[in-house]
Amino acid sequence: MLKIRTITYAGLTAILICLSLSPKAETEFYQPPNLPEREKPEFDEWLKSAQKKHEDGVFSDAKGRHLNALVESTSPYLRQHAKNPVNWKPWRNQYLAQARSDNKLIFLSIGYSTCHWCHTMAKESFSDAEVAKAINSTYVAIKVDREELPQIDRHYAALLEAATGSAGWPITAIINGDGLPIFIDSYLSKAKLITLLERVAGTWDTNPDFLIASAKTLSGLIATTESKNDGQATIDTNELLETSKQKIIAALDVEFGGLNGQVKFPQESLLLYLLDELRRTEDHNLKKLVSIQLDNMMNGGIRDHVDGGFHRYSTDKEWIIPHYEKMLYNQALMAQVYLEAWQVFYNDNYRLIAQETLDFAIERLYQPDHGFYSALDADFNGEEGGFYLWSETDLEDFLSIPGITSYTFSGDKGYDGKLGILTDTHLRSETMTEALSTLSKQRHNRGELHRDDKVITSWNGLMVYSLAMASHAFDERKYLTIAEKVAGDIWQSRFDRKTGKLFRTSDRSQELFSLEDYAYLSRGFIGLYDITQNPEWLDRAEALYQAATTQFSSFQHQTTTEPGPSISSSLADGELISPKIALQAVELSLKNRTFDAKAFTPDPEHVNFIKTRASESAINQFSSLLYLNNEAAGSAGNTRYFANGVGHFHIVCKKRLAQVCSAIEIQFSLKEGWHINSNTPLQDYLKPTSIESDTPLDVQYPEQQVIRLGFQDEPLGLFEGEFVIQVSKISRELVNRAQIRLPLQACNDEICLLPEDKVIVF
Repeated sequence: MLKIRTITYAGLTAILICLSLSPKAETEFYQPPNLPEREKPEFDEWLKSAQKKHEDGVFSDAKGRHLNALVESTSPYLRQHAKNPVNWKPWRNQYLAQARSDNKLIFLSIGYSTCHWCHTMAKESFSDAEVAKAINSTYVAIKVDREELPQIDRHYAALLEAATGSAGWPITAIINGDGLPIFIDSYLSKAKLITLLERVAGTWDTNPDFLIASAKTLSGLIATTESKNDGQATIDTNELLETSKQKIIAALDVEFGGLNGQVKFPQESLLLYLLDELRRTEDHNLKKLVSIQLDNMMNGGIRDHVDGGFHRYSTDKEWIIPHYEKMLYNQALMAQVYLEAWQVFYNDNYRLIAQETLDFAIERLYQPDHGFYSALDADFNGEEGGFYLWSETDLEDFLSIPGITSYTFSGDKGYDGKLGILTDTHLRSETMTEALSTLSKQRHNRGELHRDDKVITSWNGLMVYSLAMASHAFDERKYLTIAEKVAGDIWQSRFDRKTGKLFRTSDRSQELFSLEDYAYLSRGFIGLYDITQNPEWLDRAEALYQAATTQFSSFQHQTTTEPGPSISSSLADGELISPKIALQAVELSLKNRTFDAKAFTPDPEHVNFIKTRASESAINQFSSLLYLNNEAAGSAGNTRYFANGVGHFHIVCKKRLAQVCSAIEIQFSLKEGWHINSNTPLQDYLKPTSIESDTPLDVQYPEQQVIRLGFQDEPLGLFEGEFVIQVSKISRELVNRAQIRLPLQACNDEICLLPEDKVIVF
């Protein structure tokens, strides 16, 4: 029997839009199953958005697919799920309110576009009609790109870690409209997911108070740790720093490096803290432990030996088998780690790795008119690591080259038993370089990996800083040019000086903000100022700092369910540096570089709060410890400021013996009108600027300038402008590190500032 259906005008419009999406193929979209009546008119708008985005690969081959509200998103991760039958919504206050109004729970999924297990769960569950019906009939489904909303991600990742002992993506949670976690886990199979959805829905119908009580208990695991340090005695900084260092050293893997564990992340914040410690003192045991990690990561599979750059983490304790995604923040931070390591160890292989990592990021992630994209996928043609692996036959000739070896991958069926490339950097040769170039061409002939094209403000800030530092250390103008271009473009396009809003992505309509954007970008601006001495960069860093202190007013502010300005409550480092500590470090940097330093004096309560948290747990408080070192004893870096920024100097190693620096130049620069005493002042009562050390050294000072100033009748012997002090070890001290003390007091023709002592270890 022929059935005749009445077609409404809206329905006819939807059909016409579907048919017009592609002139070459009949592209058809369907409503998600169990779509509420009130949302059906929105489906027409989703269709219009799909039509506009037809050239986007996500929507160009969509025959027989569903369509949901994520079609409106600019996030590659959310767009990947726009054709799911699940009735996904982005994280917005209106949908939280809708859940509260309808007395529904929220099914929350957090991930990112280059995540292997996110892809797996999407393929197994979120593309499945049975799962979609189970979600859509009972829950409000919300999908979050962790890279767009880091404060939401950090909150639920902390809950996941508190509940299960570890955190990873995807994050799968059931929450109520207030954000309280009814259930939280990571990857779930289809069968487990359906069982979970049905059981929680049944309990919500019959005993919602039980679920809410359980949710409050789970939230309490992370909600009680950030109270102020009321009534506690002041903690001795030096004692805290020494005790914390020993706790961290005890937690390190003495065989392979890094924190003990079967899965290992680079923990860049840990390495930067330990390298800073090695700048300050001679600790042979610590030096050995740090070099073990640096060498194993450099020669292990966590580094891509063919194209350069680092994968996100290692699935084994030996740093051999990686999880294959590559994140922009890893490239920026690992480049900084190996740059710092080169300046501490003077191992040229570390310099090579830093340069290769930056060059990889420029080659594969940088677009001059946009900035640095956020990530490359772990999967290729649906298989984890497929882009990076070969068969044994493919590599037969290459494995005969000295220094080239392989590891065996064990994972996805399609690539189980395939081989990845390893090289020994100490045996690098022209033949090896040519072989790696050939393998790179073979790899890219297969196609290209999915690249997440979000340009994230904070991650670009990290890259700006690393490029600026590398440009000076390696005398590479290209790095500085790119850093200034990226920093300038983000400043112009994303910061609103009237409102103080710094947008996280290029899509300003989403009103996405995060403390880490302010902190990391302002740090990048400070790095540019240190290299260029262009005051515009310092002014911009100050503007971001002032805006951040207004937008994020409370140092102990708790994370909320709001997508707008909020702060992660934790001072601990995760894969990134704690945004709170990063902003505190920016404040300290501004104080050291700004003549009106009172405007940037750290709040003693904030400093004591940081010390309290670090004393409770040194592990994962690495950036806090580095900050406390700098706050108490001054910077140990190669660029130092004194006299509230009117003077600074760069420390440059001029001669090396093996991997020990035997001679340095201290390159001074004083602002016009300011001076310091020479090493042989003309008056006995004036303190000389002279190198003091228990180690015998050969010191060459510049010729002093004899000047008569307005407040002084007699002439003075001074250093001013730009000048150099050269320090060399004598022969019997060449292999030992030397500690020198450098007293400095800056004056102009009206005032003298307080004297300072700078300690340099080389």
